[in-house]
Amino acid sequence: QLQFADCGDHAELVSCTMNAETPTNLIIPAYDEGLPVTVIRDGAFSGQRLKQLTLPETLETAGSGMLEGVERLEGIRIGSGNTQFTCRDGMLLSADGSTLILAPKNGGGALRLPESIRQIAAGAGKGIQFREVILNEGLEGIGERAFYGASLTVVRLPDSVTAVGEEAFYGCPLNSVYTGSALTEIGTDAFEGGRTNFGMYGNIGGCAADTYAELHRHPYNYYTLTLMDSMETYSAKADSVRVLQAGTAFEPKLSKDYQNAVTMKGWLTEDQFGYSSPTYYTENVMPAHNLTLYPDYEFRIGF
Repeated sequence: QLQFADCGDHAELVSCTMNAETPTNLIIPAYDEGLPVTVIRDGAFSGQRLKQLTLPETLETAGSGMLEGVERLEGIRIGSGNTQFTCRDGMLLSADGSTLILAPKNGGGALRLPESIRQIAAGAGKGIQFREVILNEGLEGIGERAFYGASLTVVRLPDSVTAVGEEAFYGCPLNSVYTGSALTEIGTDAFEGGRTNFGMYGNIGGCAADTYAELHRHPYNYYTLTLMDSMETYSAKADSVRVLQAGTAFEPKLSKDYQNAVTMKGWLTEDQFGYSSPTYYTENVMPAHNLTLYPDYEFRIGF
C-alpha cells in the first residue's frame, strides 16, 4: 500500500507498507489521482524488504534519506523519459551520469562504479552491504556520510580524488585505507567509528592523509618500491601507486629512455593487514634513485 500527499500541482510519496516476507519488486506509479509523483520523501520505504525498486519517470527529487531503513535492495530502475536521473548497473545517477545519487543496498562482494562518476553525493551509499566499492579513476569528490555505516573493509582512493567529506566512511569495519596523490581534504571523522587499528597508506609525508592518520593515531605507511638483483637491493618511495589485488603478476612499462637500462618484473604480496603492496625484481639493475611509479606502471629513473 502506497500513501501519497496531495501538494497541489504534484504528489509526494509519503510511505509504503507491503508486509512482504520475501524481497519484492516495487514499481512506483508516475501519477496519483492525476498528479505527477515528483518527490519521494525520506524514509518512505523504511522497514520494507525490496529486491528491485522502479522509480517513476516524473520523479524530480531524490535524496539519500529516500532509502533510509530499506532492507536488501539489489537494484534501482527509473521509468523511461525521466530527464533528471538515469540508472546504470542498479545505481541511480544524475542525468549526465557524473554523480552517484543512490547505490543498491545488498551486495557481499564489490560494487564497481561507472567510469563516468565524478562526485558521490552525500549519503549515496549509506549502509550498503558490500565489502568494497571499486572507485573509478576520474572520481573527484566523496560527499558527507557517503558510505556511513556500510560494510566496507577496504577503501582505495584513486589518484583523482581530491576531497573526502565528513564521516564519509564512518562506522565501516575498515582494515586499510589507500589514499591517492591528489587528496588534499579529509573531513572530520571520515574513516572513524569502525575498527580502531586499521592502517592508512599514502605517497608522501605531511599530506592530508598523513595528518589525518596522526590525528587519529592510525599507522601511516608510505608506498615503497623494492628493486633487487643477485647482488644489491635498492628502495625508493613511490610518488603514485595503483594498488591491485594480492597475487597479481604483471610487467611494468618502462619509460622509453630507459627501456634498455633495466628489465623489471613484479608481483604484489600481502602486508600485515592482508592487502597488497608492490615488490619488483630486476635484471641488469643500475644504481637508481628518484624512481617514480605511475598509475600506468611507467617507470622514470634518474641517476
